[in-house]
Amino acid sequence: MNSTVLINTDRILLNPDNRKQAFGLFVLSYLLISSLFIGLSIQMTNHFSIPLATFIGLAIIFTIWVKIIRVTLATGYIKNNVVIVKLLSERSFVLEFICIKKARSFSLLGLSVTFLKFKFDGVEYHTILCGKPMQGGTIETVLKAHKHAYKQNFKKSKP
Repeated sequence: MNSTVLINTDRILLNPDNRKQAFGLFVLSYLLISSLFIGLSIQMTNHFSIPLATFIGLAIIFTIWVKIIRVTLATGYIKNNVVIVKLLSERSFVLEFICIKKARSFSLLGLSVTFLKFKFDGVEYHTILCGKPMQGGTIETVLKAHKHAYKQNFKKSKP
């Protein structure tokens, strides 16, 4: 990718804004799996206390996972020389490319899952971007190409 992409004022969508749908799918799959475990514990034992303990344990784990997912699931955009990251909790970050420390992607069932690590105001954040990128390649390759182009433009603009 060349540096002309960064001059374009249009917004580049890194992944579709499907944070709420992905979160809903996560909740639904977790409820199905937990009901399967509770059904198995009822089937294996005739006691009331073991399925109740299983239900309480799964509810605690579910609550912790919801809190973690809520602060890490995000949507990303590239506009001019910045990356805009919007979390499921409606918190947004406007970052320069130099703030992004690491981006690792893998594909799962046709979706690109990217773990993004960035530093903002001295605090390190970890986010998850899910979905197919709107440009070619994975989200990681799109970010790396734009970061490289940003560094080239930054070097050219220095006196």
